[in-house]
Amino acid sequence: MDHYGQYRRRRRRVRRGSMLLMLLLSALFLVSCVAGSNMLWVRGVLGLDLTEYRAEAVTEEPATESAICAELCATVDLLVMDRLELTPFTKGSEAVAAYREEILNHLLQERYSIYTGNAEALARVEESYPRMTLSTVIPETDLEEVFSRYFGVQSVHHTSGELFTYLKRSGHYSPSVKSWEKSVTVVPQSLVETAHTYRLTFCLTDGEATSQSYEALFVKRDDGSCYLRSLTV
Repeated sequence: MDHYGQYRRRRRRVRRGSMLLMLLLSALFLVSCVAGSNMLWVRGVLGLDLTEYRAEAVTEEPATESAICAELCATVDLLVMDRLELTPFTKGSEAVAAYREEILNHLLQERYSIYTGNAEALARVEESYPRMTLSTVIPETDLEEVFSRYFGVQSVHHTSGELFTYLKRSGHYSPSVKSWEKSVTVVPQSLVETAHTYRLTFCLTDGEATSQSYEALFVKRDDGSCYLRSLTV
């Protein structure tokens, strides 16, 4: 009798598993039908293969002097400090690993007066690190916000680098040296628009030398904004 009961329980588990699988497949099918032309965007959110984005037909060629081109160049500028070389990436985690300190440096330059002498933040750091004396700290949440807004990253791995020390117990970064002044600028070369992307070709210059060309692929969001999905040579 006990063996029969175990057999029935196994059959019920198998049936439940089969039903869940069928529901999942049905949901994916319905999403693909409803999304239509937006299916690429849905796949992008799920982190699947985005090769289709690169295959999309060009619909417009905005001028390099246009407002949208300036906006996209401003995002690329977040990655720039003093070198004419950029590290390519094809997913958010690679962008975080390659450009964590560049983004922190940008934040420090843009919000120096907020991060220096912030009594409330410094008190939290001192509580966690009583032997440290600091005057400037950057909340980890500010770094996460930039990567989410401009690079579509949902999870940021925090760690120390050459220029910034990560204070894990308080959730802050502290600069090891004074912020670096940018000596390199982004020069747009061409811009094309597709149904779901912008593809910006650009180079870098320090006023004397010029880098090779790079392509930045931006994915559009439903709210009209976009984020930098990949950077290739």
